[in-house]
Amino acid sequence: MKFSFDVGEEEQHRIDFARNCLTGRTTVAVDGDDSQLESPWSFGTHFSFRVVKRYELMVGSNEIHEVVIERQRPPFFGGLFPHDYRIYVDGVVVKKHHGF
Repeated sequence: MKFSFDVGEEEQHRIDFARNCLTGRTTVAVDGDDSQLESPWSFGTHFSFRVVKRYELMVGSNEIHEVVIERQRPPFFGGLFPHDYRIYVDGVVVKKHHGF
């Protein structure tokens, strides 16, 4: 699953989210810098009891925003079915995605 969105009014930032459904590797890049948040491959992504995974980061220097990306998998055989993604900016849902 890959998607991008913009955050901010006067100080705009581009956030790119990418998750490989086979390996579970997840990256979140802010303005092209993918060192913001990275999750390497692990068995925990495929064999976990957690249904919701949250990726949290603060974006901006003068105009600071709290960005949360939630990934919710189906409770059973989660790797075989599409996941739901919700993007929150400052506690408000601004976008939703559904897919692998």
